[in-house]
Amino acid sequence: MFESFFEQLDHIDNFLWGYVGFPAIILTGLYLSFKSRFVQIRHFPEVCKIFLSFLFKRNSADQDSTSETRGISPMSAFFAGLGGCVGIGNVVAIATAVQIGGPGAIFWMWVTAVIGSLIKYAEVFLGI
Repeated sequence: MFESFFEQLDHIDNFLWGYVGFPAIILTGLYLSFKSRFVQIRHFPEVCKIFLSFLFKRNSADQDSTSETRGISPMSAFFAGLGGCVGIGNVVAIATAVQIGGPGAIFWMWVTAVIGSLIKYAEVFLGI
């Protein structure tokens, strides 16, 4: 009895993620990309420049101790956000996708990541 129930759940899960969830994510990402005129691609060099400037900046301990800073640094916010997005499930998912789908799976992961990055940007922007 439980096996047939779990098999039905598996079929429902496969249907929802295969035919509803993935296309919904792609279509939402494409809509937001067109609406924002592909901000994730247009501002990518600026993002890299800001990231590298914070990466190679001297430590705050080397700066004058009288200067008062408030809040967290942009670099700390970046790594906190990145840590919330990347987990062991993502690592396992990539290994499984390459095993099942071959090298072509990496291409579709990159396409989904570029399109999905604007969804994440919109989520964080609305959260702030």
